[in-house]
Amino acid sequence: MAEAIMNRIGGEGFRAFSATETGPASINPMVADLLKSNRLPPVSQVPGTLEQFCADGAPLMDFVIMLQPRPSDEVIARIPGNPMKATWRISDATPTETDPVILSTAMRKSFLELENRIKLFALVQQDSKSRKLAA
Repeated sequence: MAEAIMNRIGGEGFRAFSATETGPASINPMVADLLKSNRLPPVSQVPGTLEQFCADGAPLMDFVIMLQPRPSDEVIARIPGNPMKATWRISDATPTETDPVILSTAMRKSFLELENRIKLFALVQQDSKSRKLAA
């Protein structure tokens, strides 16, 4: 969800990637539906592993925003370059419940939290860039 939201809100100033520490994850069909209902393009690929972003040839990033659970410090330290790193606590989009209404509500809550944080983050970063250009 965060990748799709950032790629829309951030415009050309940002390029978002998604990754997990444990390995490729499939895209939940409920997430795909939520993105579609919010007029967001589907994520182009399933999230890869953090190891891919630590390897030679990995894209250099300015920011790495991790969602809970936080990856190990060992992996984070191997991300190339010197990106600013932050951890955001977001409500669990996939609680252990099996009730579709509870799952849908949890996903929507997570989506809104991510959307609000990403809007603020992008706004602050764009304002910061504008101030540097004006100086």
